[in-house]
Amino acid sequence: MAETARPLVARVLRERVAPSAIAGRAGDFAREAADVVQTLPRGVLEIVEKVRTDRFQIQFVHRNLEHFVQEMDRSSNRLSLAILIAALVVGSSLTFQAKSAGPAIFGYPALGMAGFLVAGLLGLGLAVLILRSGRF
Repeated sequence: MAETARPLVARVLRERVAPSAIAGRAGDFAREAADVVQTLPRGVLEIVEKVRTDRFQIQFVHRNLEHFVQEMDRSSNRLSLAILIAALVVGSSLTFQAKSAGPAIFGYPALGMAGFLVAGLLGLGLAVLILRSGRF
């Protein structure tokens, strides 16, 4: 197989290093370089003109940010709920300290009891949501 391929390989190598092949590649390179030399100044002038007239803009395309936005939204919702629960606990505690805060249930202010009940239910719901997500 090597004996059969040897003349073919030699012919391909000769064709690649032949002066006409090198001249052809050099001509192609020269044409491409000439195109660059002709179009580059025009492009640079367009950019400079846009910068000078405050019309130059760079646009960024963000990929895969939807997941990040969803996670930030979920986190801020959980944080808001936690702050609401804390406010209910503090408010209910203050109501408990003020003995004359309206009707009483078992000798405790009804408004304070309701606040603690709502805070407990919301806290339990928040804990369940966090545990179900599997991420602390």
